[in-house]
Amino acid sequence: MRVFHLLTTGYAGEFKEPTKGRMDEVARFIHNSLFLSHSLRRDVIAKVTLFDGPLAPLTISINGEKVKGLHPDESSILGFLRNAIGRFRKGEAQMPGVTIEKDFKQERGIVLDENGRRENPRANYFYIGGPYGFPLELDLPRYSLGGSVYTASQTVCIVNYLLDVGTWTLE
Repeated sequence: MRVFHLLTTGYAGEFKEPTKGRMDEVARFIHNSLFLSHSLRRDVIAKVTLFDGPLAPLTISINGEKVKGLHPDESSILGFLRNAIGRFRKGEAQMPGVTIEKDFKQERGIVLDENGRRENPRANYFYIGGPYGFPLELDLPRYSLGGSVYTASQTVCIVNYLLDVGTWTLE
């Protein structure tokens, strides 16, 4: 199972302003983590930890194998997140394939960073920083996709491609 974990200053709150904390980038990250042309990637978990707002830190996990009702357009993904966070706030059961925790737990993995090593990391857990970089320091190995700086959603797309064609291999 591939895990892409976005760490961002995204806003964990009322969720009335989708551009607050760059939630638009969060939606694109989820899209590029989980969606293929006509289906979902069943071998991927997309995680997002939001480090701003009254519920922060808030970690949302979406399991591509189990999720239901997630559609690929940005506004639908934002609505899906709004619904999931609203259920969490009210203490209601989550939708299938969704887990939310008011916490951040560092897992064993690698950090994708433009200043990291340029080689196959042989990993299946990837930390990616949000539009303003990483909101906290992780003591994990760092790997790079090259000299260019990519958005989180572009990064996950590139890594999925490298894993799909076998240039990179999982742990």
